[in-house]
Amino acid sequence: MKIFQSISSVLSLMVLTVALAPSASAASAPALARPSVSSPSPLLISQAGIMSLGGSGPLVTTLQDDLATLGYFRFSSTGYFGPATEDAVIRFQRDAGLAVDGQVGPSTSEAIQQRLGTGAPAVRPPVIRAALRVGDSGDGVVALQNSLRRFGYFSGPATGYFGPVTRDAVIAFQNAIGLSEDGIAGFAVFDALGI
Repeated sequence: MKIFQSISSVLSLMVLTVALAPSASAASAPALARPSVSSPSPLLISQAGIMSLGGSGPLVTTLQDDLATLGYFRFSSTGYFGPATEDAVIRFQRDAGLAVDGQVGPSTSEAIQQRLGTGAPAVRPPVIRAALRVGDSGDGVVALQNSLRRFGYFSGPATGYFGPVTRDAVIAFQNAIGLSEDGIAGFAVFDALGI
């Protein structure tokens, strides 16, 4: 019986210690604020002020908007720094002659702002939201055709209509990069083409 009373006393002491621990530490140390939905996540900005893969928040949305204005980001701004944003940053860094690391630090941020202030295209590039296939038309198809031409898979004018010639170009490109040859331009094709 004494063993059970001892165990019961120890358990009671442990429960009391655990119950009091948060209030004791809250009184002795400042509470850690959790980031709100509208504030940048801890992954967004490091101590050095760098945005990188996995970050999120309004600064990433602004970055995506700026890169879209410059023609590097062709998706809807989400506020999440994912692979598409990283790819856009890499392409911008390469074109701007910067160190290519896919992260947005002070030099990349300054280069983006300079490019925006020097009469960069004011028209936002087409936003590609879904796979493109035979029968589709629009700005997304124009972007696809121009990119396929740049890589040598499409000849002729960018008509904005996804017909058999565009399908054949997509199939040839898919074959060259090891994708399933279905003639549908999905996100894997867009990523490989840089659009």
